[in-house]
Amino acid sequence: MRRFFSRPRRERGAVAIMVAALAIVLFGVAALGVDLASQVNRKHLLKNQLDAAATAAAYYLDTDATGIRDAATNAITYFAKNGQGTLNPSQIDFWCVVGRKLNGDGTPFVVSGGGQVADYQIPSAGQTAGVCNPDPASATTTWKQSEYGNRVRAWDNSHYSMTCNNTLCAVPCALSAGPANNWSPGTSSYNGLPITCNTIRVGASADVPFSFAPVLGIDQGSTGSQIAVACKGVCGAIAPNPMDVVIVADRTLSMTMNPENHDYREDLADGIKGMLKVMTPEQQYVAFGALGPSYLKRSESPETKACSSTAHGLIFPSSNETIASGGSWIPIQFHKDYNTLNAAGVRTLDTTNPLYKAISCLSTTDPPTRTALASPLKSAARYVLNKPGDTNNVSAIGGAGRAGVPRKVIIFETDGQPWENFTTGGSTSLDNSGDIFSNYNDSSTPPATSTFTVDGTVQSGAPSGLSPAPPTSYTNGSKYTYTYKNKSVTTVTAKTTTLFGGQQACKNFQAVAEAAKAAGVLLITVGYATSGLTCSSCNAQPSSCNSPQTPQTTLTGTPSSNGSAWVSDVSPSACRDSSNGKDGSQSKPYGILTSCKQNITVTYSVPMKQNGTVTVQRADDQVITSVLASAASPRDNGSSSDSNGCGSTADITAENADGDFFFCAAKGQDMAPIFITALSQVSKGVKLINMPH
Repeated sequence: MRRFFSRPRRERGAVAIMVAALAIVLFGVAALGVDLASQVNRKHLLKNQLDAAATAAAYYLDTDATGIRDAATNAITYFAKNGQGTLNPSQIDFWCVVGRKLNGDGTPFVVSGGGQVADYQIPSAGQTAGVCNPDPASATTTWKQSEYGNRVRAWDNSHYSMTCNNTLCAVPCALSAGPANNWSPGTSSYNGLPITCNTIRVGASADVPFSFAPVLGIDQGSTGSQIAVACKGVCGAIAPNPMDVVIVADRTLSMTMNPENHDYREDLADGIKGMLKVMTPEQQYVAFGALGPSYLKRSESPETKACSSTAHGLIFPSSNETIASGGSWIPIQFHKDYNTLNAAGVRTLDTTNPLYKAISCLSTTDPPTRTALASPLKSAARYVLNKPGDTNNVSAIGGAGRAGVPRKVIIFETDGQPWENFTTGGSTSLDNSGDIFSNYNDSSTPPATSTFTVDGTVQSGAPSGLSPAPPTSYTNGSKYTYTYKNKSVTTVTAKTTTLFGGQQACKNFQAVAEAAKAAGVLLITVGYATSGLTCSSCNAQPSSCNSPQTPQTTLTGTPSSNGSAWVSDVSPSACRDSSNGKDGSQSKPYGILTSCKQNITVTYSVPMKQNGTVTVQRADDQVITSVLASAASPRDNGSSSDSNGCGSTADITAENADGDFFFCAAKGQDMAPIFITALSQVSKGVKLINMPH
């Protein structure tokens, strides 16, 4: 039978040829797919390599003189250790990434040419603290985008511009640093401070050799340009790690006493609000208290009242209040609703929130109390630790739902010297709920008395009952002049009082701080208006740093006569009779040489007596900045905090960058960046970010 659909003899074998040709294409595509997969894999590996380099490098970004250099060299080193190739220095640049200035409703503040950096982020000519300190565009820069349209990096002529998104701004930083000058960033011509950056960006690309694609004429592919950006510290917002934070702020009268006649409490309030703007309330709960104590306890819900009300939680009483008498050091309980997130992803403070209102009340009243240290710290520690009798509301507002273990943090700010005017007593134990004070007037007076003399002022005029009487050769008026002077010399019988009230207040504060740290609390201390604190001790202000106070003599009663006058000096000395051991003392008064034929002046000392008290400070007095530093938590490496001094701009800059948890604030405007920087250190502070664009 004849077959249907049979192919002509001449077409036989064509299918085989087509299959063979198609197989070549299919194998080529498969080979290209393998090479493309290799290319994609290399791209991912390169991105991981850059992430590792940027993260490792960012840890070195601080205000240390070698911070930029160490970051650059470590970026190169870690890149080489974590993959193939080397990192080109031209692919390393530095930035200052900070919050953008916002309007009151949380929308981006817009100026001509774009955005502007938020207040407190970058040091100004009169503000030493800041998140970072980039190269200024000019001596009058206000950190606007329009000022940074096309900045040139000194060592390779690369061009950079400032960019902003709805919440952040990235300012070009360390444009003078490069391989040619060993990555030295120099100092800012705007504020004279070292140039510092908080963000490093690294980039690289790699060619990927193909194994199979060359048969198609494609020898290699590229990963394309890959970048990684890592920021240290505050990068527009504090990392959302769970924290329970208690803020204790000094609002005593000394905060208003300054040469500028300015109420620093207003700046302090602005600083705390600046910190709240960059926090994550769902994870970071905040409670608040102040010095001195507030009128009502938390249990009486004072935080719902207005500042003008006498029942408000931060209002000062008409007289001193303590815990026992109904007062509270931490009247504002934990809040997690102090800022809100709008549709644009911007956080704005809730001005109706009790926490916000209480902070705004800091400067509304003048307290009758002075600076206390141990009691407010003890109350803050007991509250954050949820001690019986000071039970906090963390569980009630959903604290158990947060991921991880919350850090318990106290930020304690004061302008220094304790001036506790309550009766001395109390316990430093955190298991005891009572106050602890050391009255600043407390002193010890041993029963023994001492006798010493105090030379008075020399005055003209002859004392009564002259002894010895002037020689006749000087009194006949024929030839020589005899001039009288008298000096009051008072013998004081006094008790020596050793003042220790302030010193004990400092020691109590340190003991409470140690107990809090031992219980797991991270303690941040801030010395405010610290130029005066540099040489201020717990008891008084000595004449020079770390030196004992000069003994102060307080005399009582009116001096009374105590015997006859004596010759204590004769001038010129050639006319002085010092024979037989005469030395001008009361027991060995000088004589007057009658053979001296010239004009003379004779000083008669008049003996007096008086009672008095000598007040000295105890030998173990401490400087306030050292007390605050010792109370603060240690650095991450375990070494204790210390005070570098806070008397000058350079001292303050060094102190706030040394990695511990004691900070100096010279003025109110320093407070916001210090609060932000301090709290960011709690969360270790290095993270990968996306640059604003």
